[in-house]
Amino acid sequence: MLDRTVSLGQAYEYEVAAARQIGDYTVVGRPTPWVSAVARSMQPPSPPTGLVGASLQDGIYLRFTPSPQLDTAGYYLLRAPAKQGPWTQMGGELNRENTFVDKDVKLGQSYCYRVVAVSESGVQSKPSDIIEVKHQP
Repeated sequence: MLDRTVSLGQAYEYEVAAARQIGDYTVVGRPTPWVSAVARSMQPPSPPTGLVGASLQDGIYLRFTPSPQLDTAGYYLLRAPAKQGPWTQMGGELNRENTFVDKDVKLGQSYCYRVVAVSESGVQSKPSDIIEVKHQP
């Protein structure tokens, strides 16, 4: 059963019981224990925009315009040696800021970057546009 009466971000409690119609009577079985749930959007957030990068002494500085959805939990920053990939996630965990410094770079090497927004329910956006930055401080 799908509850279409919920409001996003609101907590709800449910219990479920089997019911059977016998003649004119409805017989209800023993209900399950109550469970809590918070209504979350399963729609992906908009992808971040305006990704730019600059080569600095200590690495490549990245900045982007965040996804406008209020339920955006953070961002995965992805790096590849070329635009076609392979793409690897940087930083290990969700980045909550719209800036990042990639310190794992080599002088004279070019890197491709893109960003994915992640909602509070874990749904990922499409990737941002790709940029290419050469590390040459």
